[in-house]
Amino acid sequence: MRTSGAYHATESMPTASVRPTVLHLGRFADPKAGGIPRHVSQLLSSLAPRIRVANLVASRDARTHETSENGYPVIEAACLGLMAGTAIAPRMIPLAHQLLRRLNADIVHLHFPDPLSMLVALSLPRTVHLVATWHSDVVRQKTALRLIQPLMHRVLARTSALIGATRALFDTSEQLDAVPAERRHVIPYGINVDGVDNPASRAAGERLRAGLGATPIILGAGRQVGYKGFDVLIEAMALVPQARLVLCGRGDQTAALKRQVAALGIGERVIFTGEVDDAELAAWFQACDVFCMPSVTRAETFGLVQLEAMSCAKPVVVTRLGNGVNEVHADGINGLSVPVRDPGALARALQRLIADAGLRHAMGQASRERVLQQYTIEQMRDATLAIYESVRVAR
Repeated sequence: MRTSGAYHATESMPTASVRPTVLHLGRFADPKAGGIPRHVSQLLSSLAPRIRVANLVASRDARTHETSENGYPVIEAACLGLMAGTAIAPRMIPLAHQLLRRLNADIVHLHFPDPLSMLVALSLPRTVHLVATWHSDVVRQKTALRLIQPLMHRVLARTSALIGATRALFDTSEQLDAVPAERRHVIPYGINVDGVDNPASRAAGERLRAGLGATPIILGAGRQVGYKGFDVLIEAMALVPQARLVLCGRGDQTAALKRQVAALGIGERVIFTGEVDDAELAAWFQACDVFCMPSVTRAETFGLVQLEAMSCAKPVVVTRLGNGVNEVHADGINGLSVPVRDPGALARALQRLIADAGLRHAMGQASRERVLQQYTIEQMRDATLAIYESVRVAR
């Protein structure tokens, strides 16, 4: 069932007299991987100076250990492996209960889709408030969806609030029947603009630029997996001989993408950087002329890297997925959008921007202004705090 326009703003919600303590179940503790881990890291880093928070995740190995990140604890539960992308970490349930007592936490914040956190949530006492962020429908694993949907509905029915980054996410979802409209809230993802656009990143970008010469640079960044559409971007680059492509990231498609580049004979114009840290990625945002996010399925629901490029005053080219990606992106204002899986159209959009410095500048300035108006980490933090306080008051 699709529910159009089912969301609430958070500006006027009531506040509680005592600040909440919140345990997040953030899947994995690897912000470089992008997606949910990156969002959770950024959100908790912004919340930690205001309230007490912690992040319980599955480990990347068979050990349970605790670290600290930006002022909050990260507890990694021993993991026995992955099944359909889901961690097998039975220690998560007892650890969640221990952390609730240790932190005196009154809210658990889930990040869906994640079957493991659903099991943890169902084990919690009813006195714990559940808040969930819906990052994406289950798009690719239809068999897994049929298996976990009853479990997912039980957990969603218990949530006091469900957060989505865009209206489009709620409008197009077919998996949220268990959550009534009054519990749905739109809080756009936000980024730390100063963390991406600062004197150090600009200087580093200038050094990268000097090393590559005057050739226009098109940048793509993210996990190199199927739904990201980097194969389509590489095919388009064969039609854009006047530019160079830089791809930041790594994934299960990396080897295939490199073979594709070699087969097209464009190896001299394509750079694979591998995984990069935040500072190097920020430098590439500064160095590029155009940022491209050529995603091919709705598994891409938003694209934080799109915001990061926009914050550096870069025009962005995206595909018309008909979801939050296009809600963030203002076609013809801060960049251009093209049909999905259309390398010819993608090449024409890139060529148009490369050929017109004035257009690139105007769209880049519009990009930055759009981020500052709607997508800062401070806006995301404050709206999330309002949700936490409102669910405690409502109980």
